[in-house]
Amino acid sequence: MIGTKNLSPMVTNRKFTIALFVCIGAYFISDYFFSDAILYLVGGLLGILLKGTEIKSLFLLIWAILLAGSVFLSFRLKNKFVWFIVLGVVWCLLYLIDAFLYELLPNITSKTLSYLHMGLAILLKSTALAWIYYKSSKK
Repeated sequence: MIGTKNLSPMVTNRKFTIALFVCIGAYFISDYFFSDAILYLVGGLLGILLKGTEIKSLFLLIWAILLAGSVFLSFRLKNKFVWFIVLGVVWCLLYLIDAFLYELLPNITSKTLSYLHMGLAILLKSTALAWIYYKSSKK
């Protein structure tokens, strides 16, 4: 029957939707109340770690590699506790999207463009994290 195959994706879409709303809430709270604090903390931590090396010009590339490695690790982990810790790391490293948006969008000194940047960043980060959660929790 064609109609019975559509019931299963409905249940999985619900899981993704719940994860998406939780992620939107988490990113909204951190971005609205602590304006770019996590971005500066993660960027500063990576900057401190790279301070002794001559790789400062590849800063965003190293950040992207760390993010990709964390995402790959989240797909491979079997221990739920470590998996949640890795998802927390991915949550922080997804602030790379903010760094890219600052490079792509025009000067965001106006309040309207600032809110546009924050809304777009929250939507992109939340969608990415919800997808990673959804795909890596299928075990």
